[in-house]
Amino acid sequence: MAGTKKKSQADSHYSQGNLLDACEQGQDQANAIDLGDLFAHQGEGDQIDLDNSFAAALKRQQEKKESQSMQVSDSANAINGTQAQTAASPKRSRKGTTTAKESVTSKEAKSTRKKKSTIMPPFDYPIDPVTNVICGVDEAGRGPLMGDVVAACVVLDHNNMIPGLNDSKKLTEKARDELAVLIKEKAIAWGIGRASPEEIDEFNILNATYIAMGRAYIAMKKRCNLALIDGNRIPKTLAEQGIVCETVVKGDSKVPEIAAASILAKTARDADMYELDKLFPQYHFAKHKGYPTAEHLEILQKLPLLDIYRMSFGPVKRILEQKATNPQY
Repeated sequence: MAGTKKKSQADSHYSQGNLLDACEQGQDQANAIDLGDLFAHQGEGDQIDLDNSFAAALKRQQEKKESQSMQVSDSANAINGTQAQTAASPKRSRKGTTTAKESVTSKEAKSTRKKKSTIMPPFDYPIDPVTNVICGVDEAGRGPLMGDVVAACVVLDHNNMIPGLNDSKKLTEKARDELAVLIKEKAIAWGIGRASPEEIDEFNILNATYIAMGRAYIAMKKRCNLALIDGNRIPKTLAEQGIVCETVVKGDSKVPEIAAASILAKTARDADMYELDKLFPQYHFAKHKGYPTAEHLEILQKLPLLDIYRMSFGPVKRILEQKATNPQY
């Protein structure tokens, strides 16, 4: 995974319209932004998934896999030897406990509530979404300890809307995967952008998220009249290009375009985790998706820290310090 070169303060600025010009003219590279020379090369086509950093990571990890396999295998055996498999014993029926019939009824009620919660109320757009081009922007992967932060940008066709859109966190994985296919088929335009762990460590997670959002907008290759951003902060990578932006708190559960962006970002990052899980099954990436769960942290105590980890994140830094002071740790 290639690192990002730092640039001088003289280079640290946007040139007005560079981002939009790159979208329209199909330039290979947008001009420098205030966080450095960060926008990846574009290819052909209306929609591009800028996943260069992840592809490079996979290549590097594949090359290192053989050299690390002995150490990983020994450590994994130690983990497996300490994890006992226990079968869940049936609970006795006592006064005040839930019967099987009541449990089924409760599950049905929860299922009904979940279905109702996935129906988005109509959103009051600041401009007409039929006659104007409005994109929604959202991200996935700010909290995990490893991997890229991924952003997506989506323009929907309001004459051919996609039913079932909502905040990706409120949907099942199956529903997200199915909707991601529909979004890519029916959206007027969509794009995915990434920022690598090196960029996260160098610029911090907030600025790296802005970088990913800027790349997602470039990848979409569509000039927008308005960008609706999930949250309460406007990305400088969009605002300083003259793109009109508005934030919407919890926008992924209010605005269809943001919901669609959240689904594309989430499914793209999850796909990364499944690919990494194939390379390094001992790390259980497919299970914890890189988040600092107790199991994930326990694994990191015994297995090597791969270079796809975010070394500036607190839990990773502490493990690095522990391993440095105690070679047998």
